[in-house]
This record gives sequence, structure tokens and C-alpha cells, in this order.
Amino acid sequence: EKIGAYDAWDITTGSDDVIVAIIDNGFDTYHPDLRDNLWVNMGEIIRNGIDDDNNGYIDDINGWNFLDNNNDPRPEVFNLTGGEIEEGIINHGTLVAGIIGAKGNNKQDGAGLNWDVSLMNLKVLGNSGSGDLAPLVNAIYYAVDNGADVINISMVGDANVDAMYNAVKYAYENNVVIVAAAGNNYQDLDKNPVYPICVDAGLD
Repeated sequence: EKIGAYDAWDITTGSDDVIVAIIDNGFDTYHPDLRDNLWVNMGEIIRNGIDDDNNGYIDDINGWNFLDNNNDPRPEVFNLTGGEIEEGIINHGTLVAGIIGAKGNNKQDGAGLNWDVSLMNLKVLGNSGSGDLAPLVNAIYYAVDNGADVINISMVGDANVDAMYNAVKYAYENNVVIVAAAGNNYQDLDKNPVYPICVDAGLD
């Protein structure tokens, strides 16, 4: 209500022609509110062990796991500790995906801002939600090269600024919108920059 979603839905509830890449700790592709809005790489033949579209990634049907370098970007749910389950960080990517594109009007748990959308699953972090931001750079290039219209990055950290700058610039040059988090610590980003959000300062 506060962001005008009800009024927006009177105009459009989204389109699966729009691809949103979610760079996070992976989202649950089997979730009943997400599975019908998954991006599908039509250039790949599922599970044939061949890079059919010659993009450098084998069987990347719904995205890619840049953390473990494989084609399963879902969060790892086996062998979780009680603390990991209680903390719930493993759910971060799934929650983000749900806000962006949980299927609407399907008698399931809720609706995302886009009832219809194509969600590209790009995993760069583990269950703890922490890690090196280096895989993020590769994920940005992947998203752009594989047709993303929007890239969502709900994380902040320290990074190789030059590499991050070049990746963000590449996205902008290809008319891809990047939406990035500004962090949860209420800090002055002019004094204490974090990335990738602060890369944008040099790119307007």
C-alpha cells in the first residue's frame, strides 16, 4: 500500500519477458511461489553435460552458482546447524526473489511486485551470507550477457573497485538496470563506502 503496488497492479502485474537477475546466496527454485517464474536458458538442453549455447557454462538452465562453480544455484540445505536454521540467512535469496517476483493470484503464500517475471538465479554467497565479492563481478557479466534487464544485488562489502566499476559500467552500457543495497548500518557512504552501491558514484 505504501509504495502504490495496488494501483500499479491495476496497470500491469508484470511480464515474463522481463528478466531479473538475483545475485545473492541462491534462491529456492522449487518454492511453489517461485518455480513458475524461473528464467529458463532456452539455449541449453537440460542435463546433457554440454555447453549448448557456448556461453562458457554447462547446463546453466536457471542460472549459475559462482561460489561452487556449478549449475545448481540453489541454497545448500543439507547439514545445516541449528544456529543456521534459526538465523535464517539461508533464506535471504529466496526472500529477495519473493519480493521481486513471487507468482501472484496462484492461491499460494503471497505475491511479489511482479506476478509474472523471469527470475535468473545467480549464487555468489554461501549459507552464512558472507564471502568474497569477487564472484559478484563474474555474475554481473553473466547476467548482462544472458539477457537480464535488471540486476538485483542485495548485499554490500569490500571489493576490487576497478573490477566492480568495469562490471557495472558494462551493465549500464548494455542498458541493464542495477538495483543495489546500501547496507543495514546507517553509515555515511561518503565517508565509509561499500560496494557495489558506491561504484555508482563514479558512473552517475
